[in-house]
Amino acid sequence: MILNAGILGDSAWNYLPFTVVILAWVGFLAILVAYRILFHPLAAVPGPWPAKVTGLYRTYLYWRGTFHEDIVNLHKKYGKVVRINADEVSTVDAVSLKQIYGFGNNNARKHQFYDAFRLDLPDAFNEIDPANHALIRKRSSNAYAMSSIIAYEPYM
Repeated sequence: MILNAGILGDSAWNYLPFTVVILAWVGFLAILVAYRILFHPLAAVPGPWPAKVTGLYRTYLYWRGTFHEDIVNLHKKYGKVVRINADEVSTVDAVSLKQIYGFGNNNARKHQFYDAFRLDLPDAFNEIDPANHALIRKRSSNAYAMSSIIAYEPYM
């Protein structure tokens, strides 16, 4: 009862945990927004500010059913590369595709998202390690060569 005998009275102390939780959430969201706008690796990519902060912007465009038109308008307004989500960009430039997707770039790493698809046996789709991925691709590349496809054509 000593805590309740203070200046604030009984009712103010009852709301203190709720207030602390709300302030913690507001602080967390403020830091998250600041990070995504100022310090995120895609911070320099132009785009509408709601797209820089949350994925709900893109979801809203999908929901309206005008995403394809909106993307064209965003590219007209912001240029060849546009940030459409907190961690996603859209491009209409073939040159920037190599930079984004890292064709032939050994520094490009797959996201941990692919771990959800891992089974007992590794495959080229879900292998995250670039060295293992290259080994799997090397072993299966003959099957996708044009000569193999032409040789298999009578069976199609």
